[in-house]
Amino acid sequence: MYGWKPALGVVAGVAAVGGLSLAGATSLWTKCYDPSLMASWVQAVGSIGAILGAFAVSQTQLRHERSKAADETAERIAVGEREADNLFRDAALYLHCVLQVAKQAYPTGGRFVDERVFDEILSRITLLRQATLSERTLEMLVGTRVGVVVATELIRRHAGYSNIPLEVLDELERLAGDARGRMLGKDV
Repeated sequence: MYGWKPALGVVAGVAAVGGLSLAGATSLWTKCYDPSLMASWVQAVGSIGAILGAFAVSQTQLRHERSKAADETAERIAVGEREADNLFRDAALYLHCVLQVAKQAYPTGGRFVDERVFDEILSRITLLRQATLSERTLEMLVGTRVGVVVATELIRRHAGYSNIPLEVLDELERLAGDARGRMLGKDV
């Protein structure tokens, strides 16, 4: 529903064409009415009105298309942001689990890293980096990727040890804390 403005515009346009044509057909009311002049003036003024009307319609359509595109972009961003929130939660859980397993000091051959979960998180990060997201979320994705990769590499490097060195546990604790912060939407 377009409302009363377009209808009023059409009525005003017809009245303007009629008034200008009548003024032209009477030479601004200085001569008697001449029907042949009236036809010429209606055609001339009507053509100009049609051009202006076409311009107005195109501008309205353009405005509508831009609004629709902006709405679609906003929806894509919202979907991406929700998926990023889920990823931040999963990455924080993964890092928490890695930390807890490392603190238990599994003997040589113990399984510290779930490779399937690690690969899934990296795949999801890669997909999300191609999505339409806010700058802040993109930066948080990079931080999440770095945290997950660094923690996993630290664990892989020390998987043969009977005890994980304290400085490695501290670094894992920091990475897990950063991931929790991202999950909660804090800048880290």
